[in-house]
Amino acid sequence: MRVIAFDFFGVLCSDLFEEWIDVNHLDSSRSTLRLELVNPADEGVKSFEDQCRSLAELTGRNWKSVHEEFLGLSKIDSSNIDLIEHLIANGNGVAICSNSPSGLIDEILRRHSINIPWLCKVVSGDVGVAKPSPLIFDQLAENTGVSLDRCLLIDDRETNVLAARKVGMQAFVFRTSADLAKELAAHGLI
Repeated sequence: MRVIAFDFFGVLCSDLFEEWIDVNHLDSSRSTLRLELVNPADEGVKSFEDQCRSLAELTGRNWKSVHEEFLGLSKIDSSNIDLIEHLIANGNGVAICSNSPSGLIDEILRRHSINIPWLCKVVSGDVGVAKPSPLIFDQLAENTGVSLDRCLLIDDRETNVLAARKVGMQAFVFRTSADLAKELAAHGLI
């Protein structure tokens, strides 16, 4: 069996942090906020609630309204969900391997009624290490029971793709659903 591991934000779902920053006109704070709030949440040091509380303080709002605004910005790429269903129909395993605070991906999947039979979800906030660390890919192999050379990572960040290739995975930089379909077909997966 092959395992195709999908990054969540930027591949299956819109990048909530980037969109939230744009909606709230905080572009000048983007790098600082990523360093102080996103990275610690991705590494499991802070929760998504902590992240929302900090952003609420910054914008003078209630943390629950920030939380709801984040979730409201989530847009699922239905073309990629269709590709996942084809992958499964062809006997492939699918997984999520993503940098995210613990619980956020599951909350978004529930909100959008996405019921994919994932082999596993390796979420950085749960395992305490974020891509591009090779440790997260080791966790993917352990959780799926499939060696890394039988795994393909689909990610929108080239640094993560290069890191995956360094540990023996095949990896593809996601740009569009059409490109992804061509790449999966070229690998004989759909």
